[in-house]
Order: sequence, then structure tokens, then C-alpha cells
Amino acid sequence: MNTLKDIAKKIPLLYVEDNAILREKVATLLKKTFIHVDVAVDGIMALEIFKKHHYPLVVTDIGLPKMDGMTLVSHIKTIAPTTKIILFSSDDNKELLYKGIELGVSRFLKKPINAKELSSALYKAVIEFRHEQQTKLFYEKIETIFHHQNSMLVLLNNLEVVLANNAFLSFFAYESVSQCKNSMEKLGSCFEKNEGFLYQHDGEDPLEILQKNPEKIYNVALRTQEKQVRFFLVQYQAIEEKFDYGILSFTDITQLHSDTVVDGKSVLHDDKNMFALLEVLKSTKAKVEVHNFYKGLSITNNGEIVAINEDSVLLKTSYNQQKAIQLEQKVLLASELLPLTIECSEIIKINFEEQTVTMKNIHYGETSPITRKSVRVEPTGAKELALFINEKKFAGDMRVEDISVHGVKLRMPCLVAGLNDNSHVQLKMILDVRHEEYMIEADVNLYRTKEMQEYFYVVFLFVKLEKKNLVKYITKRQMELIREIKGMQNG
Repeated sequence: MNTLKDIAKKIPLLYVEDNAILREKVATLLKKTFIHVDVAVDGIMALEIFKKHHYPLVVTDIGLPKMDGMTLVSHIKTIAPTTKIILFSSDDNKELLYKGIELGVSRFLKKPINAKELSSALYKAVIEFRHEQQTKLFYEKIETIFHHQNSMLVLLNNLEVVLANNAFLSFFAYESVSQCKNSMEKLGSCFEKNEGFLYQHDGEDPLEILQKNPEKIYNVALRTQEKQVRFFLVQYQAIEEKFDYGILSFTDITQLHSDTVVDGKSVLHDDKNMFALLEVLKSTKAKVEVHNFYKGLSITNNGEIVAINEDSVLLKTSYNQQKAIQLEQKVLLASELLPLTIECSEIIKINFEEQTVTMKNIHYGETSPITRKSVRVEPTGAKELALFINEKKFAGDMRVEDISVHGVKLRMPCLVAGLNDNSHVQLKMILDVRHEEYMIEADVNLYRTKEMQEYFYVVFLFVKLEKKNLVKYITKRQMELIREIKGMQNG
């Protein structure tokens, strides 16, 4: 009873009993536990009192004068369906039991009343009532948050609008959800045609695309009632417990699009807008691709921006990617929402326990790992390496920086005389991996040169090549590099 008293605070109760002796005993017990107990001696009196106060808990006998207990229960449940009712009965009439279950009676207790059984029944009824009240408050709070979000939110069932928050209704100038349902045939048809954006074309419903790609973020354009076009990031999140239900969220990024060009210069590429886009990625919890390279081998996993400070970013990613970042000491971030790959070239802290990386010196990169057409690897060295330029052999101090099936990057102390775009160049080299040698012979074209402080990088593209040996070499070198990485991670 003490435990019941602790959880029954501020819960009033109505007790109904026509037997004066029993009524006095039970009422005394109840008043020791509940903050307020009203007592009625018949069904009519009980119903009149209940209409005034709508008690959350009622304890009543089934055999009452003027109105029997079961009829009283029926009236109470019509007025307040959530009221918990404990019913006393002198017999085991199964028909009355079944009727009580249909009406929603919480507990049946057989007379004579046992104090322990009554306490247990009251405890369970109070627990149920408190749980339902807390659940109701929770959903009311969720609904309040839903309607007061700055972002537009829509609850969908089978891709049809079920509920829309105030921001969404205001955007389309609807006064209610029912007006929205009646006026808007299909939400996807409202997406404006825009290159690179999601909109209805080729018979595809944009909402179906969103549903098939939950949590992926798309760009969409919507037109207001005033015919103004605004730009949004849209994302679909499925509700796992509710089949075919999902929430569509729209984040307004019109300002970023309106600022894209000033005086003929794209400002999406400046630091201010770069950090604004990162903020959007953070607020929408969008996945970003995290890229690193180990001796040319690409290591890629998903990540999430979890915090942004004035000049630093906190990234959460997998343990394997953290190890790759630790090895390379920089990070490349890519996303469909970013105009270019972002390079973070200063690693401040790697927290393996929390799976986070703190980075600074953040800027747009010159190249993107996404554009790589093939796997590149960095060889251990070349046993033989020679260039034939217009049939003249050069075999000086050169080394292979990386190689793919499309081309090769060489490092030279100086540019070879006669090397230009019109030169006829042949390349011969022997590469080895795990004690196996591979002869590579190819006709190549000069693609680009880059002058460094003490040497030059020269990139050649393969024109004529027997790929068999090169493919075998790259495959085995890849496996060797993967083993190296695993060894470092395990170490």
C-alpha cells in the first residue's frame, strides 16, 4: 500500500458500494492511499458524481440499486473511455465477465474483498493510467514539435499526405491538412523541373524514388502560391513500426542557391558557403563519403558531420577509415550536395573510442576521388624503367609514383629533352610484387607535367598496351596493400 501511495499521488478515485459496513471499511483503506476519494451508494448517484469530475479510477460493486454496476460501467466508458474500472462481484457469472471485458473493465475482484488483491489491482490500474497519460503527453509534445519545426514536414502513408506541419501548410497557403489533401493531387507533381534536381518525368513518381532510397538527400524546387521558386533538400525517413508510413522533410537552402553567382563568380565555392553546406549536412544528418588513399589504394566509408566550430569539423566514421586517416593525415569528403570535394588537410585529434576525427584547414580540393575511372596503386619500385622518345632511349633517375590501366605517373629530376605533345613515346618497365615480375610495354601520350621544387611529375596515358600483365600486377599489388593495412589496424 505504501508503494501504491507513492505512485497514486494526485489521482482522485470514485468508490461505489451499497453495503454500508463494507463501504466504510474499503473507503477508509482507499482514503489512506489516494489524495481524494468520493463515495456513492448507488448507480444513479455514482453516474451524477462522475459526470462532474470524470475520475481516472473507479472502484464499484456490480450489484447496485437504482442502476446496476455493469450499466454504470457502460455509461462511464462512453463519457471517459480511458477511465480504469475495478469491478467487485459476488459470483463467477461468466456472461457478466465477458461483457465487462467488452466494456473495458480493468480488473474483476470476487467478494469478500481481500486487501492484498485490492492493493494489487489498484497498483496495476494506476500504473496503466500513468503510462497512458505519459504516452499521451509524449505524443502531444511530438505533435507540438512537429508543427513548430522551421523545416517543412509531411507524414505520408502509401505516399499520400496524412499530416503536414504548419510550415508546410503555410508554404502552400493551406488552412488545414484536409484542404491540402483535397487540393493537392500528388505531392511529387509539385516538384519543379530543374536540371540535376528531383522532379516528375519519364513516368517516375519522385516520392517513389524517395521511398526506395530512405535517408538519401535530394535537391528539389518548389513554387509558392506567389509563384516564387524556392530550393530545398528533401529526405524520406521510413517509420519502421508502421508499414508504408514515412516522414518527408524539406530543408530550405534557397539562400545558398541565390548566392551562387556574384559578379560572374561562383560563391558556392568560397569558405562561407562551404561551411553553410556543411551545416546543412550536419542538421540533416546526411551521410558523406569519406575518402583516403594508402599508396594509391582508395579507402572509402560513410561518415557523418556531428559538429562544426569556427574553423574545424568533427566527423564520425568507421574504425577502418580512422586508421586510414591516421596513416594519410588528411581527409577528402564528398557528397551530392557539395559542388566539389572538400579536403581537410590538418588532423587535430582521432578518438577511436567515440569514432570521431577533429579536422582543420578545410577547403575545396582540386580533384575528386569520385572521378577516378580506375584503381591506382603505388609500386614498390621498378626493376627496369625506360622511355623511348622518338626512338631515343632515356633511363635516368626516374621512378613510378602510381599506375593504373589508363596511365602512369612518373617522377623525374628534370624534363627529358624532346618530350612534348607531339613526341612519339614508348614506355618499358618491369614491376614486381611478391617475387613475381611483370613486363609492361606500351605506347603512351604525354598528358600533363607538374613542376615541383626539386623534381617534376609527368603523367602519361596509355595508347597501345597489352593489359593482361598490368591487370595481374595491379590486382596482386592491391591485395598486398590490403594486407598491409590490415596488419597496421590489427597492430
